[in-house]
Amino acid sequence: MEEIQGNTTIADRMPGLVAVYDVKTGQYLYTNKSVTNILGYQPEDFISGGVNFVSSLIHPDDVADIINQNKKALVEANTQSEDSPIEQLTFSFEYRMKHKDGHWVWIHTDSSVFHRNADGEVEQILNVSSNIDGRKKEEEQMDLLKQDFEEVVQTQNRQLQDREWLFRSLIEVVEDYAIFRLDTNGNVGSWNEGVANILGYTEDEIIGLPISIFFTDEDREKRLHEQELEHAKTKGTFSTEGIRMRKDGSTFFATTTLTPIWDERGILQGFSKIIRDVTERKEAEETIRYHAMHDTLTGLINRKSLAENFVIAHTNAIRHGNKLAIIFLDLDRFKTINDTLGHAVGDLLLKEVAHRIRNAVRKIDVVARLGGDEFIILVNDVRSAQNVARVADKIMAALLPIVRIENQSLHVACSMGIAMFPAD
Repeated sequence: MEEIQGNTTIADRMPGLVAVYDVKTGQYLYTNKSVTNILGYQPEDFISGGVNFVSSLIHPDDVADIINQNKKALVEANTQSEDSPIEQLTFSFEYRMKHKDGHWVWIHTDSSVFHRNADGEVEQILNVSSNIDGRKKEEEQMDLLKQDFEEVVQTQNRQLQDREWLFRSLIEVVEDYAIFRLDTNGNVGSWNEGVANILGYTEDEIIGLPISIFFTDEDREKRLHEQELEHAKTKGTFSTEGIRMRKDGSTFFATTTLTPIWDERGILQGFSKIIRDVTERKEAEETIRYHAMHDTLTGLINRKSLAENFVIAHTNAIRHGNKLAIIFLDLDRFKTINDTLGHAVGDLLLKEVAHRIRNAVRKIDVVARLGGDEFIILVNDVRSAQNVARVADKIMAALLPIVRIENQSLHVACSMGIAMFPAD
């Protein structure tokens, strides 16, 4: 219980739903205030209601699966030692819970061991949960698009069987997709102009070549091209995403679909293969993921990413018996600077402050911007309070030099608060 009380100051500032429950009694020992933002309930509702109350909020279609996953995770946790890698001691679940106002919310939960008894058995579990409604909606849209695409491909393949002339007439005008007709061994028999646009081959160069030439050397060594053909024959179609290679040796990110073509007697006649360059889409997705985890202005991690880093740091501290510290920092008179010199100067000042803080701490420490002029520094592997004091001094020293922005000389002053686990 001391561990829990020592962490409430930190946990109450976290954006995610942080909860600790007792495995034996099924009672929640602690729940932070984020439960109200995510599910509309008060922490007292979870603490008084226990696991039975929380379980009653889980979607009926998800209950059995979550129970089985939790049982399996608890068995695995009890068989692992405290020296196991952190990723092996953390278990993730995704499910739906009913908000107090009646609508369903998709939840992602990372569970880790919070306390073991003298025999090494798990007694308390730490859960950190977040709302993933937005991500789930994006996944549903992607699934619908994929389903529509597969239906188009299947329809096309039914029309193309035993009609080579129709195949050629349809695909030659398509330039955004590289479309092939392969023989039963996976060698190119016919193609469209998309092959030249995407892969760089002419008709004379491509006819008769095996599909393995589109794979990287590493994937060829793994015989992935043979696995694709075999999977398509046994499963009816094969779709995947991965790196493919052009004639000039450059690579791109592609979606590929491979479908077998059978005659009326059930004899394999070959395959149709479709490759599309989706590098721009993939880069856009990576950009979206980056911005979802980082502050746009400063490039520091944001609240969501901080919550995930905290789970790892907290588990690490418990496991190795180290201390963990969080430094809360906000700038003094920042509003005055914004009001008198303008938001553009204020933004440049925040970027410079973020840069100085990042350079003042160690690589293993985490720097996040909560918003406005508020920053958090997660100090890992702390040996003593003096260590944290030295980190705070280095940050103060880094902010001391004058900041010059648009002919303005600005003195940066800040206020700090420090919380330590397990002391505070």
